[in-house]
Amino acid sequence: LNGHSDVLSGALVASNKHAESERWSRVAWNRRNYGSVMGAFDAWLLQRGMRTLYLRVARQSASALEIAQRFQDHEKIEVLYPGLKGFRGH
Repeated sequence: LNGHSDVLSGALVASNKHAESERWSRVAWNRRNYGSVMGAFDAWLLQRGMRTLYLRVARQSASALEIAQRFQDHEKIEVLYPGLKGFRGH
């Protein structure tokens, strides 16, 4: 999400059925002992990068479609790209 490679963040999402599992217990222990909230500067860095996320995704999508179109008729390359009109399920 950031786009500048200067911050690392993430989210952990689980259903209630995992609340009693051993893995979730280890996650809960780490969260209690190491913290679960990012710092203000890290949050600012993430927000800064998210301002341009829509531009980066649009450019990446356009580039991916162009590459897929260029190679779709190549005899030695199989192109599996959902954006192509000939893709099953498009």
